[in-house]
Amino acid sequence: MRFHVEPNALYGDSSQLVVTICARNGLPLDDRAITLLREFAAQIEERNRQLNLVSRADTASLWTAHILHSLSLLFVLKIPERATVLDLGTGGGFPGVPISIVRPDLTMVHVDSIAKKTNALREMLRAIGLSNQVLTGRAEEIARSPEWQHRFDLVLARAVAPLADLVRWSRPLLKIRPLHDTPGHAQLLSVPALVAMKGGDLAEEIARARATCRPAHITVIDLDFPGCREAALEEKKLIVVHP
Repeated sequence: MRFHVEPNALYGDSSQLVVTICARNGLPLDDRAITLLREFAAQIEERNRQLNLVSRADTASLWTAHILHSLSLLFVLKIPERATVLDLGTGGGFPGVPISIVRPDLTMVHVDSIAKKTNALREMLRAIGLSNQVLTGRAEEIARSPEWQHRFDLVLARAVAPLADLVRWSRPLLKIRPLHDTPGHAQLLSVPALVAMKGGDLAEEIARARATCRPAHITVIDLDFPGCREAALEEKKLIVVHP
């Protein structure tokens, strides 16, 4: 049964604000998803007291700055069903955990080079009952392993590194196959692809990635959706790279 949200209703907490914004953007959250997101947020808030999983300055805006920002990718892009996704530089599990909660059909693998963070993420995933795999290591090290080479349909990276680095790291991890056309499905993401979630003026960074990595396509998408200003996400962008 779907969780129904009246678009004009007023709520007293930020989790309900996120539920409302998701509904307004065609992403209604069912009871299971809402429960898991709240359990995950509680895990982050508890562990962030000892371990810097997210910026302490952002703790008060966890639901909008991190959870909603992660989910907003799904407002704009439709990830193909049953895609295999790598959450690169995941930190506390963003954007991969919120996305995998809402899209349980996806196979999500998280990677981070900091063992304290990956250990905490494994514990949080167990606590909320998710079976996502978590790897500890640098992206370039993971890419040298035959187990992970050309394994993924999609690489996600949220505020991780310059775009040129992300393109280089992603290429050996992404599957090798031609882009496919999806007539009649303008939002369906062609894979394999890298999607970087960034903010601010990215012109110089994109120009450097084009010059040094020569990807097939780079598309910049403004995250301009109903509720983005209310959540202070109006300067955020998605950079979709088909390498």
